[in-house]
Amino acid sequence: MHSSFRTELDPKDFPHKLAHSDGIVSVGSCFADHLSSKLQYYKFKVCARPYGVIYSPLVIAHNLRNTIAGVSFDERYLVQQNGLWHSFIHHGSFSAPDKNELLKRISESEKNLKQSLKSAKLLILTFGSSYTYFYKKEAFAVANCHKISAREFERILISHERSFAELNILIQDLEAFNPKLKILLSVSPVRHLKDGFHQNQLSKAHLLLACDQLVQAHDEVYYFPAYELLMDDLRDYRFYASDMLHPNDSAINYIWEKWVKAFISEKSKSLLKEIDAIQKGIAHRPLHSLPESEKAFAKKLLQKIDQLKEKIPELDFEKESEKLLQR
Repeated sequence: MHSSFRTELDPKDFPHKLAHSDGIVSVGSCFADHLSSKLQYYKFKVCARPYGVIYSPLVIAHNLRNTIAGVSFDERYLVQQNGLWHSFIHHGSFSAPDKNELLKRISESEKNLKQSLKSAKLLILTFGSSYTYFYKKEAFAVANCHKISAREFERILISHERSFAELNILIQDLEAFNPKLKILLSVSPVRHLKDGFHQNQLSKAHLLLACDQLVQAHDEVYYFPAYELLMDDLRDYRFYASDMLHPNDSAINYIWEKWVKAFISEKSKSLLKEIDAIQKGIAHRPLHSLPESEKAFAKKLLQKIDQLKEKIPELDFEKESEKLLQR
């Protein structure tokens, strides 16, 4: 009789362990967003959400290729809807009531992304769905339909061959742009049941096949099993949010712990508890506290930050330190 009541998955160790001084870029779906939030919380150098949350491999490949090539944003991707200007190849978080404001946000994000990619050690790409919407009027793939009528779009299941071809060109461009860059691929464990149960499985299968082919084709491309950790390791609705589609905090923390074990250097791992204690201290606001005790508490946290920065000078606690000084 088997002694364990679950099948635990331990991802392979990444051969190029990450330190706090290493640049990281995270692009893609909700899982990339969760991962980058954790990295930011623990003070890693991460460029996160440069296009907002996007799911399609085709749009991710298109956007990144244009960014590293310095191609100016094409205004044919703009649309005005319900009093806001939107970009079809960006998430709604970029949308703005003023067209120039939207263009400024996009320009600043792309400038920062290009600089980050040039010096980054790791690029994380997380794909959410093989189903991609094409704007019929212009025949291009979109990241977000921005609540425009479905009649304006055509929904296509992109094959793993096509995703591989597009991403393969992207990876070749990235290798030329930054020869030291390592690329980590993953498939989001979030289920897209609006596509249908069977269709969601087909969509994920195409993504998994494309990722596997890319890993086989490139020495410095790796795969992290985020999808498998939720589906095959945790494998229980206890680990889903109330919508039964997204992982809950317990699942996200579990996958993060697996990621840390596989990717983070021992020196940086040893600092995570200290950073967590400081972050929790900064977030903690007692209901009843005298001004003197509040200042003393803030002073202790500032001392802890200084001690950490002596170990790792690259740690950026500037915003947090300013808040503490104002207490």
